[in-house]
Amino acid sequence: MIDPRTGRVMYAVVSMGGFLGMGEKTVIVPWHAIEVARNGKSLVLNLSQQMLQQAPPYEKGKESVYVPASEPRGDGWGVDTPYGRLYDPTKEETISGQVVTIDTSAPLPGMAPGMQMLVQTDDGKNTRVQVGPVWYLERQNLDMKENTRVQVTGARAEIEEQPVLIAREVQFDGHVVTVRDTQGMPIWSSLRRGATK
Repeated sequence: MIDPRTGRVMYAVVSMGGFLGMGEKTVIVPWHAIEVARNGKSLVLNLSQQMLQQAPPYEKGKESVYVPASEPRGDGWGVDTPYGRLYDPTKEETISGQVVTIDTSAPLPGMAPGMQMLVQTDDGKNTRVQVGPVWYLERQNLDMKENTRVQVTGARAEIEEQPVLIAREVQFDGHVVTVRDTQGMPIWSSLRRGATK
């Protein structure tokens, strides 16, 4: 669906479920909830399966756009975004240490808030670790606190000329939270795919 004033795409019609056209549900979603996948050949829908199931079905002439207030956006956290392209698996390393501080802020301007922590490593150095988007980590019940001992595997990068470690896996208190696969693909992107019509 196109805004007649600007010519920009505003919404997409998305189908889910069903088999051979039977039992399928169609909803309208905001265009900004869709991102192009890393391979450039498919699309990633940044709405959870649960949220899509709650959406009202699309009926021609009775268009209802589904924009749930509780559904967080993946703004800036997609695979093919400036932030997403920072992860280089060849620059991976593992650090161990103690969490000094935890905060939530946007890694880059315009991004949804992310969780980051300052880790004092066993050799006494401080490393800023970017874990992932807050909306995703909240769903993982990530209950991490200051002074927690952690082991983080991730890739070194620079954000606004500051060195950071972008996490792929975080281990603490016997828990393992994986936020990217071994190629650096964010789990939050690969879990939520949709097909557009």
